Amino acid sequence: AAPGTAAVDRFDAMLIFGTPVVCGFLQVPLVEPFEYGLAWSAGLAGLHYLALATLVARRGGEELSVLAESQRWVGAALLTLAVPFAFGARATVALWALEGAAAAWVGAQRERLRIALAGLALQLVAGGYFLLHADELKHVTALANDVFVGGMLVTIAGLIGSHAASRLNPKAAPQFLSAAMLVWSALWLYGTGLNEIDVFVERPWRFAASLALVALPLVAAEIAGKRLSADTINVSGGDSSVSKGETLMDTVRTLQAMAAPTNEPATRVTNIGQPRADLNCQETTASRMPMAIPE
Repeated sequence: AAPGTAAVDRFDAMLIFGTPVVCGFLQVPLVEPFEYGLAWSAGLAGLHYLALATLVARRGGEELSVLAESQRWVGAALLTLAVPFAFGARATVALWALEGAAAAWVGAQRERLRIALAGLALQLVAGGYFLLHADELKHVTALANDVFVGGMLVTIAGLIGSHAASRLNPKAAPQFLSAAMLVWSALWLYGTGLNEIDVFVERPWRFAASLALVALPLVAAEIAGKRLSADTINVSGGDSSVSKGETLMDTVRTLQAMAAPTNEPATRVTNIGQPRADLNCQETTASRMPMAIPE
C-alpha cells in the first residue's frame, strides 16, 4: 500500500499505540513484586515517550508532526497511569482533576479540540475514581479532610473545564459541553458540602447550614457575573414575605419548625373530615351505653 493510505495509517497506529500496551502487559509480572515497580515502569516509559516526541518534533518538522503528537499522547497516558500506582486515592484524584483542567484549558487556548475533550474526559475519570475509592479517604476533621479537599478539587476542575469548553469552536465542539461541565461542577459542590454538613454539623443546625450552602454559591455567581458583565436575572422582593416584615432568619426558623420531627402521633382523618380518634371515642361511649330490650 502507498504511504498515506488507510491501510498504512492503521498499521502505523497499531505500531505506535499497540506497542506500549503489549509491552506494558508483559512487563506487569516482571515488576509487580517490587515496591512501586509498576509506578516506576509507567513513569519512566512516559518520560521516554515525551523525550522521543520532542526529538522527533525538532528533527522531523511538519512531516513527522503527527508521529510526534501521537508519542506525546502515549507519554501523557503512561504518566497518568503511574499516579495511582505510586500514590493513594487522594493524590490520584487531585492530580487527575488538575491535569484534566490544564489539558482542557490548553486545548481551548490553542483550539485543539482533542486535547480539550481528553481533559474533560479525564475529569470525569477522576470523579469516578473518587467515588470508587471514597472509603480509603480520611474524614476526621471538618473541611480539612481528604473527602472535602478531593471533592472541591473536582469542583474547581469542573469550573475550569466549563469555561474552557465555552471557548471552543461551536462548529467543532458540542454546544452542551460547557453547560454539562457546569452541572457536573455544581453536583460535586453541593454533594460534597451536604456530606460535610451531614457528618460534622449538629442536627438542629443542618437545615440552616444546607440553606447557606445553597445560597452562598448563587450569590457569589451573581457578583462574579456582574463584574464580568454577564446577563443576570434579579428577582424582586416586593411581592415576597420581605414586604410583610419577615426576615431571612424568620424564614429559616419557619422551615426548621416545619422540618423538625414531632413526638406526637399523627392524627388520622376519615373521608368525612372527622378525626379517627374522635370516632373511636364515640364508638367506645356507644358500646358502654345500656340497651333497652323489648319485652
